[in-house]
Amino acid sequence: MSQGVTIHADTVELEAVARALGEMAGASSEELLADLAQVGESMTQERILRGGPAPDGSAWAPRAIPSGKRLLNQQGGLSDSVEGRAAGDAAEWGSHLIYSRIHQLGGVISGRPRLAVPVPGGLRMPRRVEIPARPYLGIGPEEREALIDVAEAWMEGAA
Repeated sequence: MSQGVTIHADTVELEAVARALGEMAGASSEELLADLAQVGESMTQERILRGGPAPDGSAWAPRAIPSGKRLLNQQGGLSDSVEGRAAGDAAEWGSHLIYSRIHQLGGVISGRPRLAVPVPGGLRMPRRVEIPARPYLGIGPEEREALIDVAEAWMEGAA
C-alpha cells in the first residue's frame, strides 16, 4: 500500500512468542500474520459499512449536508478497497484509494479540479472543502480482542 496512512501497533511481545513457538513446532508465522491481516481487513470493512465509530470509540463527524447515506460508504468503494496482507514480519491492512487518507486524517481540498458537492437540487462546486477526520483504520478494543483470539488459536496449534 504505497499511499495512505500507516498505523503501527506494538506487537513486540507477540512476535517474540510467535517466533519461539514457531521454532519449537516448525510452524511458520506467515500463516499467523496472514490471519491477523484478514481479521484487520474484515473488521475495518465492517466499521466502514456500519458508519463508525472510530477505533477509539468516538463518533465520526456528521455529514455537513445530510444525504441519507452512511458516512464513508456512499457507493462501497472504500470498504471494498480495504485489503490485508502479510508483508515480511508484519500484518497490514488499508486502502490504496487516493481519497482514503483524507477520510482517515481529515484535511482541506482546494484548487482545481474542484470537488463536486451534492446539495439539494443539484451540485455545488466550492473553491474549498474541509473534510473532517473520520478514522476507520486502527486497532480498537474490539479489534484487539479478535487479534488476540487469532494469535492464541495459532499458538495453541503450534504448541
